[in-house]
Amino acid sequence: GLWYNNPFRQEQTPERLEYIRSQLEVQKMLVYEFYKAKIPIMIGTDALNPTIIPGFSIHREFELIQEAGLSPFETLRMATVIPAKHLAPYNALAGTISKGQTADLVLLEKNPFEDMTTLKNPELVIKDGIVLNKSMLNEKLNQLDKLLNN
Repeated sequence: GLWYNNPFRQEQTPERLEYIRSQLEVQKMLVYEFYKAKIPIMIGTDALNPTIIPGFSIHREFELIQEAGLSPFETLRMATVIPAKHLAPYNALAGTISKGQTADLVLLEKNPFEDMTTLKNPELVIKDGIVLNKSMLNEKLNQLDKLLNN
């Protein structure tokens, strides 16, 4: 598929990889400095990019933001409250779980503030009013695996 045969794989020379690593360190430093300066930052790797698989890349972004020096709490705010406030600036409760809010919801086995990897294995997801339990989520992952490996 396109993810496996993407053109960027041909650019993986040692020199290019070292350049990419150095740029990543600069980006981490910028994220930390922007955060300290109270500049709102939103999680955003799940763009419609043919080399990025939505959902999976956000977990790597979580890791990188924490490597930049931010806590799991601060990282999760960048994926929830901050985008919600940006998208619904007149809704004081945007990005919260509260009465009257319409929201997508992920239920987890463990506290993500203690271990964000628990986000990779949700117990239940509610998306647009549709409830997806663990077996339904696993079936969707199996379908994606088949699609990507054909």
